[in-house]
Amino acid sequence: MSSIEEPGVVPVTLVSGFLGAGKSTLIRRILTEKHGLRIAVVENEFGQTLGIENSIVTQGVDSTLIPEFVELPNGCLCCTVKDDLVDALARLLAAKQIDHIVIEASGAADPAPVAALFWVDEALEMRLALDGIITVVDASAVKTEGKVDRLEFIKQIALADRVLLNKVDRISDTERELMEDFVQRHNPGVRVQACVQCDVPLHDLLRIRAFEMSVNAVRRDLALTSADSHGPQSHSHGLESHVVLVPANWTFQPRALERALGDLLWGCDDDDVEDNGGSDPLLEANDQKQRRQEIWRIKGVVRVAVATPARAGDAEHEREREPPHWWIVQGVDDTFEVCAPAGNASLSTSQPWELLGSRILFIGRHLRRARLDHTLLQASTALPPCTQP
Repeated sequence: MSSIEEPGVVPVTLVSGFLGAGKSTLIRRILTEKHGLRIAVVENEFGQTLGIENSIVTQGVDSTLIPEFVELPNGCLCCTVKDDLVDALARLLAAKQIDHIVIEASGAADPAPVAALFWVDEALEMRLALDGIITVVDASAVKTEGKVDRLEFIKQIALADRVLLNKVDRISDTERELMEDFVQRHNPGVRVQACVQCDVPLHDLLRIRAFEMSVNAVRRDLALTSADSHGPQSHSHGLESHVVLVPANWTFQPRALERALGDLLWGCDDDDVEDNGGSDPLLEANDQKQRRQEIWRIKGVVRVAVATPARAGDAEHEREREPPHWWIVQGVDDTFEVCAPAGNASLSTSQPWELLGSRILFIGRHLRRARLDHTLLQASTALPPCTQP
């Protein structure tokens, strides 16, 4: 995936949330505030709801350049896409100079397939970069309407980089704390921002670079996970979080790590049915299918041993090794990326956290904790004594 800092690359923010949570309020703020940015809002509509342009824009618009895109007086654009999102984004980029794109996923839509576009579509990957996933939650209705029991709601929270806990003026302080705890249990370390009418500074939502953060930023988020996340953390619908810890004196080769993650995401799971402790040896086939591992979100920082070409004329060694670097791991559903972070990849070894070594957080359903640990530990190698921190 391209970097937001690369010339010509436009950052993309994906907004999800159930109907009535406040997504439209947030979108209206983005489209009408005087922020000085040309922001295009795309409503990825799969339902029968009205498009953004019908509910927000009524006059003073110019839609001559792209018929299905409505241009607002402050330079922002909005449109509704029912079919080919990739085609709509490509036409938008070809016709307009855009500073940022916001995609609103409708209702109970799963944001993962849209997020994956920015890894798997080569044309989009060169011009767009996923900036972050924002999930808007209606704090006042989530319990009374039973949404906490809906798998779609749980997944929207699990995939989020920011959660807006909206309408907190309608609940008590105790209920608010319970909701914040609920969110943190289903997405350890995610930043939760309580608000009313989605009144949150836009700089907290746009250009947050959640998928190309500095090592220190990812390290901070992972440090917010509970101390026992390495053990079983099971929640609604079998949702679990698990942190794989690799000793500080062990590193990864980038390709070996990519192969390991690919095996975990795409490998055969037929013989990897969740262990039920022997209580039900005649587990039904359909129950086995329901208990297959599903990895929804990956976030981590890893120590990577980077090999560089040897000096000219060095016949004894084909390659030399640099000191280990810290790289970032990000993934949504079955897509992932392992890459060097923006800026300096090194960290001070005086920080106590570094003694924990590489740390990768997995969020998903029916996680095979032993398999996650084994696969990643097998992909890492011990540092020679002279390069250990």
